[in-house]
Order: sequence, then C-alpha cells, then structure tokens
Amino acid sequence: MVAYFISSQINGASSLNGLSASYTDIGMTIGAIGLICAALAVLRKLANNSDGAKKALISWFIALAVYIAVWNMV
Repeated sequence: MVAYFISSQINGASSLNGLSASYTDIGMTIGAIGLICAALAVLRKLANNSDGAKKALISWFIALAVYIAVWNMV
C-alpha cells in the first residue's frame, strides 16, 4: 500500500492533480485506520464496562457519519 502511494506521488509529481489525488488517498486511509481503532475501543468498552459503551458507540457512529460525508465531498 505504501508503495502505491509513493509511486502515485512520483508519477503525479509533475501535475498538481496527481499530487492532490495522492494526498486525498492518504488522508482517507488514515481516517479509515482511525475508524478501525475507534471500533476496537468500542468493542473493548463493551467487553469490560457496559456503562460507557453507549457513549462510545454513539461517538463511533457520529465519526462514521462524518467520515462518509467527507468521503462523498472529496
């Protein structure tokens, strides 16, 4: 995956559009990794303490909605 990003930056370095697309891909990948980590934290809260699980689950759904909204705008 890293090689793809590097090669797309090298190939698109001459044009701003190629570089912009590369940064968009990197940003969305980082956002997806953040959502996965947040989902794992929610699962951990569900397993350990169900008191804060509802808050964590609501926060995760809000983060997912924001991620999808940003994905559609890009």
